[in-house]
Amino acid sequence: MLTKQRVQEIKSIADKLLNKSLNDIAKENEIKVVTWELPKIQKREVSWAIIKRDDWKFTIYINSKDSKERRRFTFAHELWHFFLHRKILEEKSFIFDENDKYLYRGDEEYQNLDESRKQIEYEANEFAGALLMPEETVLKFLDKMTNPEMAEIFGVSDFALSVRIYNLTARKYE
Repeated sequence: MLTKQRVQEIKSIADKLLNKSLNDIAKENEIKVVTWELPKIQKREVSWAIIKRDDWKFTIYINSKDSKERRRFTFAHELWHFFLHRKILEEKSFIFDENDKYLYRGDEEYQNLDESRKQIEYEANEFAGALLMPEETVLKFLDKMTNPEMAEIFGVSDFALSVRIYNLTARKYE
């Protein structure tokens, strides 16, 4: 799990980006974002991939079969990998073509990650949550709206919102 200090660091980074759209953040960092039906890799469904081309340009691929809410969360999640986990893209490669290095996750793949990789994914999820569902706003709405109403406002799934609420309220009691 994440330490309080790490959560605060992630929140600080997300807070600096709160007034920007995900597309603007990508554009400012020369990240191309493509939504399309991703191929299966090793017979597994793929939800996303971030690819570094030989020219050092990055592309985030998001599976068009996912809901718009999941695609939005995935986009924010992948931005974290771009900002802080670029080195992994150079160390771990799979083949789209010989010049691509990328990370991907299918739903079952996530369960089989080693602890260091799980930590990286926890960070990316924390960042996406902080960017898309700012703590102050979530806590302000918590007693005034239902979860589905809040999820719609934030443009995320009910599940993503539930996890965010759980994480925020659990931290109050640590």
